[in-house]
Order: sequence, then C-alpha cells, then structure tokens
Amino acid sequence: MNKSIEAFIFGSGKWYWLRHILFWTAMYLDEIMYIILAELDKVDIGFSVLGFSLDVISVYIILTFFFKWFFLKKRYFTFIIAIFILVFINVGIGVMTDYYFTKELPYIEDWLSALINTFTLISTAVGLKIGKHYYKQLQLTQELQSSQSKLELNSLKEQINPHFLFNVLNTINVQSMNDPASVSDTVINLSDLLRYQIYEAGASDLVPLTKEVNFLKNYLNLEQMRRSNLTINWKEEASLPKMKITPFLFLPLVENAIKHSISLEEKDSNIDISWHFENEQLTLEVSNTIGNGSNGKEGGFGIANLKKRLDLLYPNNYKLDMGSNNGTFKASLQINTQ
Repeated sequence: MNKSIEAFIFGSGKWYWLRHILFWTAMYLDEIMYIILAELDKVDIGFSVLGFSLDVISVYIILTFFFKWFFLKKRYFTFIIAIFILVFINVGIGVMTDYYFTKELPYIEDWLSALINTFTLISTAVGLKIGKHYYKQLQLTQELQSSQSKLELNSLKEQINPHFLFNVLNTINVQSMNDPASVSDTVINLSDLLRYQIYEAGASDLVPLTKEVNFLKNYLNLEQMRRSNLTINWKEEASLPKMKITPFLFLPLVENAIKHSISLEEKDSNIDISWHFENEQLTLEVSNTIGNGSNGKEGGFGIANLKKRLDLLYPNNYKLDMGSNNGTFKASLQINTQ
C-alpha cells in the first residue's frame, strides 16, 4: 500500500482528524449543499445541529465502546442488537424533539426515512471500522509470516546457541572435577531442554502449559549452575490451568531477566518468577536485579517479536507491562484464557 494512503488510514494526529472530517463532510454533503443553496429562513439550523450531534454521539459510542465490548470479543449478535437499539434511540430523540417544538406527529414515512438514513450512516462508519480492523490483522499476519524464517533463526540462536552450550559443557567439566555427583543432574537438565526444543515444541504449534513451565525451569537451572552468584526464586500456584499455549511464548521475558541481571563485577543478582491463575487470567511476573552491564530498559528482537505474537494470538486479551524501579526490572504478562 502507498505510504501516504497507509498514513491517512492508520495514522494518528492530523491524519486522524483529517479522515474523520472527510467522513462527516461526505455523509452530510447533501445537507451542507442545501444550507448553502437554500435561503437561510428556510433552514432549521437548530434541528440540523441536533441531528448532527445525535449522529456524532451515536457513531463514536459504537466505534469507541461497542466495538471493543462486543465485536472484538466476537459477540457479534449483541453488537448488532446494540447498534439497532442506539439507532432507534437516536431517531426517537430527534422525532420527539421535533414534536415538542412543532406539536405535529411525524408521518410513518418520516420515521422510516430517519431510520434508514441513520442506519446507513452508522453502517458506513462501522463498515469502515471493521475493514480497517481486519486489514491491520492481515498486516500483522503477513509481517509474522515474512519474518518467520528470521524468527526461527534467531530463536535457535538464542535458545540453542553454541555460546550457551559451551557454557553448560564448561560447567559440566568443572563439576566433573569438583563435584562429580552433580554432573548427572546437569546432563539430564540439558537433555530435557534440548529434547523439548527439538522434538516437542519444534514439532507442534501448541504445547501443554505444564511442559512449557518445566522447560523454563530446566533453562533457569542450567543458567544457575553456571552462575554461582545468581539466585532464582520460583513461585508457582498448584492450580495452573491445563491448557495449551504457543511454544516459547514466555521465554523472552525469562531471557530478558537473565540478560539484564548479569553483573560485570559478578555481584549477587536475583531473578523472581511468579505464576498466578485467577478468574481465567494466567499471569507470569518476572523481576530481576539490574546488572551494571544493563540499561534497565526493555528491548531486543525477542521482546519486540513477543508483542507481535501476542497481538496476533491474543488480540485485546492480554496485558504486558514492563519497567524498572529502584534497581529492579519487572515484567508482567497477563493472558485471558477464556
């Protein structure tokens, strides 16, 4: 799509006001021309302003609230019924106001004409909103597909990269000399981690949440084995749901905590992991002490890609918060599992 057209359709600021002004100008062009061409004493300005105000209020109630409450949650029947109710209220207020001042009951043809005009206006606005919504969803899908190869390469680089494996093997070598009994646990953790990544998560679009949680435990255990100054506090509710999720959905938050907790001076660092499930909301909270090699800001390909995946997989059904305070970086991801 042409950049100017894309900016006009999706842009904020001046583009937002421009497209809305053009919409209302197009919808009211006949009345604007009538006011310009007719003699002023033949135009009921007050009633025209009332009708315009009712239409504006109705349209933005639907686009701002009904669209979010009903359409985005796939409650399409309720969405349609709410629109019809609002149309009747709109027309009813207009007709009753006209009757209040003129003392003349409107003909049935006037009612029907007002209903058709109002419904046509609102249908046009809603149609444009829905078209814009699905176009953005299509764009997200295309972006995700076009970056899939890059995502896979980066995921493999971050998850099974030679540097990480080298560190684990070096840890095993040190353990074999200083603490031979611990070598077996390290090898088992590494084996479980690689098996999950290659054979389970790599072969399926969805995996059980319990297996994803176990994968993260193994990942953190291996990291803790090679960093003696790292303390990991893991808190998990016993009532985590039996659900399936996209593999490695939570991994970027854990990786981010590991990356930004590293201290160049090898000072003690902490990572706190907490899982909650309440009212159909699954929440993962991750916090870490900020190492002196980190700026304490979110970022990187993993976090940027996580946001895109969440927008596609859980549109308007997730909440991601990230930020730092007093030397601690905190991230919270909440997903509506309904």
